[in-house]
Amino acid sequence: MSTYRLNHLLSPRSVALVGASPREGSVGRAIVQNISGGKFKGQFGVVNSRHAEIAGVATVGSIAELPFVPELVVITAPAAAVPGIVDDA
Repeated sequence: MSTYRLNHLLSPRSVALVGASPREGSVGRAIVQNISGGKFKGQFGVVNSRHAEIAGVATVGSIAELPFVPELVVITAPAAAVPGIVDDA
């Protein structure tokens, strides 16, 4: 079985995190810290219209405001918000 179609998921060159929270112990904050402090060499952006930064990483208000097109979007927002986020992506 080919993994060709899985490359963007398994080895993305750019990642957007939508819905991260600055709250200590939150899943979104942990992801921000792991990606920004880890070995990921690609572009990384955090989308959150309520906070200017999360864990030291500046945020933008929407996916459209990112300076790149993300290959992978990770959503940590509440389930009710997911359809709107997917529509925006």
